[in-house]
Amino acid sequence: MNNEIEAAASMATGMVLAAAVEPEQGDAQAQGQGKCLNCGTALNGSYCHSCGQTAHIHRSISAFLHDLMHSIFHFEGKIWRTLPMLFLHPGTLTRDYVHGHRARYVSPLALFLFCVFLMFASFNWLGAPFRHLDVKAAPTDVAALRARTARIKLESAKLSSMEAALKAKGGTDSALKEQIAAQEEKLSELSLEDTLATGLNKEIVQEGAKDIDTGNPNLDVRLQRALSNPDLLLYKLQSSAYKFSWLMIPISLPFLWLLFPFRRDVTAYDHLVFITYSLSFVTLLLVLLAIVEHIRLLAPYQDRILTMAVLAHMFVQLRRAYQLSVKGALWRTVLLAISALLVVGLFAIILFLMGAS
Repeated sequence: MNNEIEAAASMATGMVLAAAVEPEQGDAQAQGQGKCLNCGTALNGSYCHSCGQTAHIHRSISAFLHDLMHSIFHFEGKIWRTLPMLFLHPGTLTRDYVHGHRARYVSPLALFLFCVFLMFASFNWLGAPFRHLDVKAAPTDVAALRARTARIKLESAKLSSMEAALKAKGGTDSALKEQIAAQEEKLSELSLEDTLATGLNKEIVQEGAKDIDTGNPNLDVRLQRALSNPDLLLYKLQSSAYKFSWLMIPISLPFLWLLFPFRRDVTAYDHLVFITYSLSFVTLLLVLLAIVEHIRLLAPYQDRILTMAVLAHMFVQLRRAYQLSVKGALWRTVLLAISALLVVGLFAIILFLMGAS
């Protein structure tokens, strides 16, 4: 229950933050008269043409709540026009936004904020994707043990429901009782194995932490302190990833710029819009894969789906956003995919150093 509440709170926070940074282009209010209350300029419309403040000013709680709901649903109205473009015509979306067609779309930063909050909320609620890859791991893999435990608990709950329904009708089933007893025994064994594996893994990590020697004494101490408590380190990494996911945007900028060193018609702003929309697509794709993992649909193919979808999206977005030929988009897609791996690696290193501090 706590996970569901936390997930809902994260989604609401993301929507409010995204709405806060989303400009209200194309959504003018009632015509203003008189002078602007901010700068004193004579009004001739819904907004002051000098400072940009809206002509309609209020000071009531009901109006404040109205503004809050308007911001959220205004954002929602735009997002249903933006998402189809992001998935089906990403290059056109990028090019349209760069060249001024902005009133109909969610801005890149607002969309990215919303997608990041949605991703972490869905991970808290449904669990992260690719959990199935750990099922056949070694017995000391705690993640695999807990995934198996969760499956058995689900099966046990279904069997218990069947038994309760049978009892309500006045019947009994000895075979069903034996299955429930067998499941409970498995859960007991897995609980003991989980406890032992967790303790063993901590001992291994703590033992390895003693051998760290980077040549920098201060860094050695920080790394040893972090690795001596892996649970705290994992919590810090998750918290840092949540708060500093925006760092992937500036980290990615030099790599994308190197793909167009001689294009004078392309600016750094164009690259930032491209990167932010692209990262928004990846985060939304991870949300979809988390849902797929949760309902056990196409779960074994998640890694292939992610790879092919990201590569296809890169190709289409590059070709349309920068008006490239098929050949030009292909070789840039390959280099951009390699750059993306480097960006993720650099981001992981930054997160680790933050967690080790």
